[in-house]
Amino acid sequence: MRLEQEPGYSFPSSHIMMSTIFYGMIIYFIWNYIKNKRLKYILSIAISLLIICIGLSRIYLGIHYATDVFSGFIIGLVYTIMFIKFYILKKEKAKSK
Repeated sequence: MRLEQEPGYSFPSSHIMMSTIFYGMIIYFIWNYIKNKRLKYILSIAISLLIICIGLSRIYLGIHYATDVFSGFIIGLVYTIMFIKFYILKKEKAKSK
């Protein structure tokens, strides 16, 4: 019995994929722009737990299977890495001008 009904495809979980990308980029900026190590670790752990809680809530509500959430997380992580690399390239290109 599901608590929520989702009217479309569920593989991969786009909700967790977008959350991973968005919060992953925030973690990247925290690591690059916050100098206080303690604050950096606390924020990174808190945001990582938020990503995990979002994924677990999708499973708990019965909207996705664990495989949907896991694949959404992996795809989101791959996109996050690509966006970070793109950001670094753009930043280096702007510096060289």
